[in-house]
Amino acid sequence: MTHGTAPASQTAEAPSALLEVHAAVVAVLGLPELAGISDRRARGAHCLWCDYGPLTTAEAVDLGEHKTDDVAVFPRACRRCAGRRAHRGMYDHHPDCETCRTTEAGCEIGRALFRLAREGRR
Repeated sequence: MTHGTAPASQTAEAPSALLEVHAAVVAVLGLPELAGISDRRARGAHCLWCDYGPLTTAEAVDLGEHKTDDVAVFPRACRRCAGRRAHRGMYDHHPDCETCRTTEAGCEIGRALFRLAREGRR
């Protein structure tokens, strides 16, 4: 017998420890010029901004694949740097975003920036 308000079976998926950031959010974070960055930053072993590393999966924020001089780089950030930039990014994004200004929930980018800023404080 199952409870009438709960589903009969629940499949819980473990959340990924590595935070992946949507390209639109990465644009708000403002990546530095990627040409000429160190190899360890280009492959995501160290933080793109502060060079902290080596980054573990639990503390890294994946900033996606980017092309520079026809070479693919895969920068990652530590949660602290990503959180700081997301906090600043909220101030840039929210005033110009109709959805963020007029609804309590905000838009997808605004919510992602908020979550990233919170993760940076942990």
